[in-house]
Amino acid sequence: MKITISNKLWTVLICLILTFAIFAVYWQVRNHDFVNFDDNYYIYNNPYIQNGLTPQSIAYAFNFVKEVDQTGVWHPLTSLSHIFDMEFFGLNPGRHHLMNVVFHIINTLLLFLVFRYMTGNLWPSAFIAAVFALHPQHVESVAWASERKDVLSTMFLMLTIFAYAYYTRRPSIPRYILIIAACVLGLMSKPMLVTLPFILLLLDYWPLQRFSFELKKIYRLVGEKIPLFVLSGIVCIISFSAQKIGGAVAATGDLPLKFRVFNAAIAYAEYLEKFFYPVNLSAYYSIGADNFILYQFLVCLAVLIVLSAAVIFLHRRRYLAVGWFWFLGTLVPVIGLVQVGSQRMADRYSYIPQIGLAVMLAWGISELFRNTKYRKVFLPAASVILLSILTIMSYRQTATWRNSVTLFERAIKVVPNNWYAHKLLAFTLQNQKQYDRAIQHYQEVLKTMPSLDIQHNIGDILLLQGKYDDVIALYQQILPEIPENAEPVDISPPKYSKEYEILRIYTEGHVNLGIALEHKGNIEQAVKHYREALRVRSDFTRARDLLENALANHKSLPDTLENR
Repeated sequence: MKITISNKLWTVLICLILTFAIFAVYWQVRNHDFVNFDDNYYIYNNPYIQNGLTPQSIAYAFNFVKEVDQTGVWHPLTSLSHIFDMEFFGLNPGRHHLMNVVFHIINTLLLFLVFRYMTGNLWPSAFIAAVFALHPQHVESVAWASERKDVLSTMFLMLTIFAYAYYTRRPSIPRYILIIAACVLGLMSKPMLVTLPFILLLLDYWPLQRFSFELKKIYRLVGEKIPLFVLSGIVCIISFSAQKIGGAVAATGDLPLKFRVFNAAIAYAEYLEKFFYPVNLSAYYSIGADNFILYQFLVCLAVLIVLSAAVIFLHRRRYLAVGWFWFLGTLVPVIGLVQVGSQRMADRYSYIPQIGLAVMLAWGISELFRNTKYRKVFLPAASVILLSILTIMSYRQTATWRNSVTLFERAIKVVPNNWYAHKLLAFTLQNQKQYDRAIQHYQEVLKTMPSLDIQHNIGDILLLQGKYDDVIALYQQILPEIPENAEPVDISPPKYSKEYEILRIYTEGHVNLGIALEHKGNIEQAVKHYREALRVRSDFTRARDLLENALANHKSLPDTLENR
């Protein structure tokens, strides 16, 4: 007897399978640590977050001027979610990670249900949800505690789309208010959602079938979304101001426009490649001279143009155009044309854009094999094999996020000359008192990215190791590179800026040099360096204490603390 399963029952079974598959990949994160990659700023070293739910922490979350002192990013709802995590879980990293997994499950199920609702197609909707759930490039958004903003904002994106699809069936003001509310919450979770009105216009074209090329219809559809465009514009202004104040700029300096355009085209091609071949994934992709080769740019640009022309030519298959321009459009805020950070691309940025590619693949394959004799056998078998491969790859990729050492060792292995990964690994090893290994990685950074900051970190380690001759030689080399007429400055409370970093290195460098000279018996020179540090930073307690001790222990010195 043939057993038939209703679509409603299949919907429930698919939701259960997707949930189980995600837990199978990500359950391991319950034993993962925080990583030395923004988790310190967003969570475990952030005093506002650490205090849990307090009036001060709530004010911090909603006041972007305060927040950028730490992060340079405006996402009040995400900050609140971290605050609630701290309130309930404390500094237990596994619980913070598992909350990301819960949000990822919700996003996957919403994605499935939204497309099921809009298209009426069960299996293509299930396929795009499964690819979204299990793609290795999405591991960064889920297994990294700091990327709560990805999973949280995507939940509100899906809810906005659901509310919009519901609204289009019977437009009304209450239904439109639901759209606005979900959109606002999404924008407050991550500003990347500024492309949301654009997504809704694409959905008007397909699968909602509200779009036609009559000007009157186009004006109506665009006008319908004016409030959403206004909200996106406001968030763009707030986010840009926050990043500017907070110093969220590339460590390599501002790249010329030509290089940013080059990198954008190449990054688009790489995101496309990694969707189909997700190997050599890294927590950080550094910018190097090889990213700006003209022929690479021209080849990548040609690929993008050809694919765009193809989906336009195949206009009868509207899902192709919607999927492709979803991919292109949702990457615009993070593709690097407006430079934020020093990475050339990031796996986390693919979390929403890849949905478009999955749509193209799901409905394209379904149509391609529509009249094939073995369609009911081939498509399920191929899907199971593909999703099994993705599950294994994602499980392995998740394991690389176990801690800072495993994360950055992997990044160094798969991305050549990955100076930033070397830097963060060195920080981690330094904190773990693995000083020799830390120095090795700092030296790797200096090969690619000369930096006073890195040299100063080496100086800190050499001082801890008691290698005073090396400390003296190092600071006698790097201190003259800083203007000697440094003006006194108040850097408390500290706000990130290049000037602040230089003066911090200058004053701490003089202190380190003074300590080394004092140990070598050159007390008078040591005192001069302590005084120079205090001249620039009068509130530098460490320098003051060292100067007082030096003067107290060496009465023969002609000077006193008061007449410094």
